[in-house]
Amino acid sequence: MGNLAAQIEDYLLRLLSVSPRQHIDLQRKELAERFQCVPSQINYVLETRFTLERGFLVESRRGGGGYLRIARISLDHSRPIFEALGSSIGDSITQKKAEDLLNLLEGERVITAREGAVLKAAVKREYYPKKKEDRDSLRARFLREALQEIIKFS
Repeated sequence: MGNLAAQIEDYLLRLLSVSPRQHIDLQRKELAERFQCVPSQINYVLETRFTLERGFLVESRRGGGGYLRIARISLDHSRPIFEALGSSIGDSITQKKAEDLLNLLEGERVITAREGAVLKAAVKREYYPKKKEDRDSLRARFLREALQEIIKFS
């Protein structure tokens, strides 16, 4: 069944799908023991596959086995969520994270498939400066402005 990160992701997604509360609470240590891996592997999965751009909030506390709460968020066109997404972009965003964010917005029907396709084309790396810092900074500014326009019309 694929690599370890995919197995951990699938397991967590299955737990979320049957949770009546739209979140799950876990111990990092127990999860690492279940998959016979180090806790840093769990951290890797959380940091790369359970991001705000993909529609998840992760609360994590170290110590005592490492408490984790993973929640699936739903965009209900409320300003605080849009503002959180906008601030999650920060001063820099990679093409992959931008596409994840746009997929989330499209999946939640905040933007149409057509709008998503146009915005995904607009965040491609070939349209930005070659220097990574400049490219990711310019992409972030563009996406923040695009989100502000979406907020205006929602």
